[in-house]
Amino acid sequence: MESSLERSADLLGRIDLLQLHKCGLDDMRDDALLAWFASVRATGRVGAIGVSVSTPEALQAAVGTGVFDTIQFPANETATHLSNAFGQRGADCLPLLNRPMASGALAPSPDPFRFHAATFPRAVVLTGTTHATHLARNKAHFDEATAPWAGQLQGR
Repeated sequence: MESSLERSADLLGRIDLLQLHKCGLDDMRDDALLAWFASVRATGRVGAIGVSVSTPEALQAAVGTGVFDTIQFPANETATHLSNAFGQRGADCLPLLNRPMASGALAPSPDPFRFHAATFPRAVVLTGTTHATHLARNKAHFDEATAPWAGQLQGR
């Protein structure tokens, strides 16, 4: 991980977010891994430290470490188990919410992002696609869903 960090820093110059993907419960209990992340943060070489998880147990453990600035996990109105696990304990972490459209299952919904706006006072919603028209539809749905909070969302 150290050599990967160094290569990235050499190529990019600045690393805003260093994130380890697909972490499980064992990773969140790995004292050496957590100490490494804490040491990287202490050096100031990166702006933020993050992790992505996909189980409630790993999410709760990640929040409990106090190490991470961001935690990425799937969150949508058909899969609330991780959102519930994040709950109030995650107040110090910025949630990065992926699969907001439930891998396309919510695309016909008139307001697929209402869940995110109502559940998370602050979050980054990550949406990916391979089609520009799908991306435009996602953005339109998100804009409509967050319109009531638009003034509060500025600068977040």
